[in-house]
Amino acid sequence: MFRQSLLRTYNIHNDTHIITHHRSVYLSPFFDLVIISFVVYMLRYVLDYFTKNPLFTTIAAILGVVAYVKTLIDFFNLYLDAMVIAQDGVTIYRRQSLTHYATEHFNRDKIEAMSHTQNSWSDRFFDK
Repeated sequence: MFRQSLLRTYNIHNDTHIITHHRSVYLSPFFDLVIISFVVYMLRYVLDYFTKNPLFTTIAAILGVVAYVKTLIDFFNLYLDAMVIAQDGVTIYRRQSLTHYATEHFNRDKIEAMSHTQNSWSDRFFDK
């Protein structure tokens, strides 16, 4: 829904076809967050066991917040990527940074070939 409202600002109409990432691609940032959170928690637990300094808990909390924010940025970078196929050509919308959203347009008569890559484990497994 957020992606569609963003694409409407670029005058995307209903006669187009929007191609986005598969849902399984979004699991990678989530699993990264779970692994990083587990490692930070275990380090804090071990350091707290040997020394009773509350500084390690504060550092672990800061690292957890940084990992969470990085996960959100990675998720939105993947979520907001889209390729729009219309009558006049193909337009690719990509987030390049936190505040910059880039668009590339290719006219239909200028396209000579297209290729694709499988971008998640389920694509490779089910040969999508």
